[in-house]
Formats: sequence, structure tokens, C-alpha cells
Amino acid sequence: MENQSFIQGIYLVAGLRFHPDIPDFLNAVEQSFLGGIRLFQLRLKNELSDKDHLDLARSVRKLTRQYNVTFFINDRPDIARLCEADGLHLGPDDMSVEDARKIAGNMIIGKSSHSFDQAKSALKEDISYLSVGPIFETDCKKKPDAVVGTQLLETVLDIAGIPIVAIGGITPQNIAEVRKTGVPCCGLIRGIMQSGDIETAAREYLNAFSKEQP
Repeated sequence: MENQSFIQGIYLVAGLRFHPDIPDFLNAVEQSFLGGIRLFQLRLKNELSDKDHLDLARSVRKLTRQYNVTFFINDRPDIARLCEADGLHLGPDDMSVEDARKIAGNMIIGKSSHSFDQAKSALKEDISYLSVGPIFETDCKKKPDAVVGTQLLETVLDIAGIPIVAIGGITPQNIAEVRKTGVPCCGLIRGIMQSGDIETAAREYLNAFSKEQP
């Protein structure tokens, strides 16, 4: 199994929701990297054609190489392979990891879980990390998943054996509660990308995370 110590700190997940203009989005992504983000996932949900999706992924890939950021694509193993991403992230209702690897090859693959049963099922697959959430209430999805809280997070941490990413509604004010579980990584969507000062917001989250040692 590859070294998974890079799954730590703040993991930024972003699509076009807060920055629908492509140049503006790329600028926002770069600002987050200037603020210290070193894990990034491009998460699109049918906003673009396949061609434009791939073009954007390749543009983001250039930025991630420039700033030494580990880069993931959400859902699409074909896009991940073609843009030479570092990894792929799958949801519980996406294709199996086994099938995704037939397209993406031997890249890092992470998976989402929103319940204990989903987490147990995902941990049986060949994944490098597992995300658990939403920890707190969030409106980042049109049909939000039920809040799981830190209790499920602690339960999954006890059985996982791979890095866990806590995600959903995490703020600088509640990150201490999350970090007390011992989780090595927190995923964010809104908190940074909807900020008026993305670079500063990224630094604030990273500082809040590092202050709260598990």
C-alpha cells in the first residue's frame, strides 16, 4: 500500500457553484493554493460538456503542479486519467473501485460514505482514504445527506486502517470538535471558496486545524 501520509490537513473540494466563470474559478483555486492548500478535488456535476470538463481539469492540473498540490477528480475516472490527475474520488453510488481502476489505473482512489454501512462497504474496496460526512449541517448538495456528527466519525476511525477525511459544515469555530476525534484531514467546500478573500480563508482554516492537535 502506498504512503498515505499526504492525506492530512485541509482538503479543498471545489466546483463552479461559487465561481461559474472559468477564469474566475481558476483564479480562486490559485488563491487557495497561495493560502497553503495542498489537497484539491475538482468536483463537477454535469455543469460542463465532457470536452470543457477535460479542458478545465487540465488547466487545474497545471496549477496543481505549479504549487505541488495533490489533485483529485470527482466521479470521472476517464477525466482523471486523461488530465493525469493524482487521484479519483468516488461516491457511494458511483461505479465500483474495481471498475474505476480499469479506466484510471493504479492511481489514488478515495470514496465517500454517509453512514456506517456505507463506510463498512467502502473499506472492503481497494481505496486509499475514506471520507465521512456530513459531520455538521451543510447545503452544498441539492439533496443534503443526513448529518452524521462526530460519533460516526469516531466509530469509523476505530475500524478504518486508512486515512479518514471528515467533511460537511466544518468551520474554524467547530473544527476543534472534529479534531478531537483524531481525524487527520478535514474536507471543505463552502468555507473557503465562497469567501471574499480566499487566500486568507485558506490560511485561517489551516491555522485552526493545526492548532487543534488530536
